[in-house]
Amino acid sequence: MSLAARLAVLTRHLAARLSRQAPFDRAAGLLAAGRPVEAMARFGRLAKSGDMRAQFHLARAYLDGNGVPRQRDEGARWMRRAAEAGWPEARFALATLYLRGLPPQDDAPARLWPPRPDMRHPPDHHKALHWARLAAEAGLADAQALVAHVLTEGPEDLRDPDAALAWYRRAAEGGSAQGHLGLGLALLRAAGGADARAEARQALQRAADKGLGSAFHVLGMMSERGEDRAPDPAGAAELFRRAAEKDVPAAQLRYGLACLNGHGVARDVVRAETWLRRAAMAGEREAAALLGDLNVGRNGAAPNLVEAVAWYRRAAEAGHPGAACALGQLFQAGGGMACDDIEAARWLGRAADQGHAPAMFALGMLHDRRGDMPDTRLQAQAWFHRAATRGHAPAQVMLGRYLAHGLAGTADRPAARDWLRKAQRQGEARAATELARLDQLERGHADARA
Repeated sequence: MSLAARLAVLTRHLAARLSRQAPFDRAAGLLAAGRPVEAMARFGRLAKSGDMRAQFHLARAYLDGNGVPRQRDEGARWMRRAAEAGWPEARFALATLYLRGLPPQDDAPARLWPPRPDMRHPPDHHKALHWARLAAEAGLADAQALVAHVLTEGPEDLRDPDAALAWYRRAAEGGSAQGHLGLGLALLRAAGGADARAEARQALQRAADKGLGSAFHVLGMMSERGEDRAPDPAGAAELFRRAAEKDVPAAQLRYGLACLNGHGVARDVVRAETWLRRAAMAGEREAAALLGDLNVGRNGAAPNLVEAVAWYRRAAEAGHPGAACALGQLFQAGGGMACDDIEAARWLGRAADQGHAPAMFALGMLHDRRGDMPDTRLQAQAWFHRAATRGHAPAQVMLGRYLAHGLAGTADRPAARDWLRKAQRQGEARAATELARLDQLERGHADARA
């Protein structure tokens, strides 16, 4: 191609770009002026003509519901087009969408009836890594952090800790808050020496300085545990507070606990309950279980069994075995509410299925209380045995009593003595009483044989 021909081609490309720049600037101005509907109408026309910047803005609008109806699939479609055209920010955004789960479609047209908003799709780490790497190689620091994240937390076939650490360093050097956070976590995960821990703290502090709540939370955990210096309860509580105010649920739980126990901060049950509620509503099951404890009257709070049941149920349904056990015991004991052995057994069973020894013991006591039917006694002894083998001292006492007296069938006094002695070594006071009764029982049998 001659020089004149090349100049002609460049001139046409420049003219085309300039012809779109003014309309793009007008659309961007409308958006900045708070007129998103008019802005998106203009961006829409530009996007259809192939302007990848407009495609990116239109995609964001559909994802956010800004100036157009919120439609995730339509937003993803336009983001994919902008990414395929080479726009780095679109490539990074598309990678994050794949991590959250995108429908398995390439460039499907908009649907007359969009998919239900509650439809969920599994994350696609391989596609996320592909698009994140393209954006990262273009110099986007947050995309570099995302590459490192996938190489750290993605499927086994993608994991590469050394490459992840290198990408986190690049992201941190580029000023990414997520890069600093990831670098700090990677260094802590590598379990290096004092120098590595110091570098980790420095990286986390830089992420915190950029306002990243998760960094405050990790720094709080380090201060609480004394991982790189002496434990600092007051410093940890302050870091948890700052993270909690940035809506980090795990930090809301930790700060609520600090207020509840007066650990590093003045004890304040009301403030503790406030933060525990926020954490529980955000999905922290331990916070919900603690609120159940507060509402049965622990830690000096006024009892409210209706609230206790609600919080224990929330925690139990999220898989917290202690809360399921406590809920079962509330139904079993009543205490201001109707007794319900069926509900009690259901919740205690859920906790027992998770290996929770106190729930196994409570199920044993539930069957023990039901009467003298052989099957009931056998079930009681079976539950006592399961709890006893997990080191539950009260269950060991009850198992010893059952075996000593043959309450579920044949007596086994040597085994009874072994279980009672195990309970006694754990400091269970009732074990001594049962051992004395066993001694008396054996003397009586010896006298009878004589």
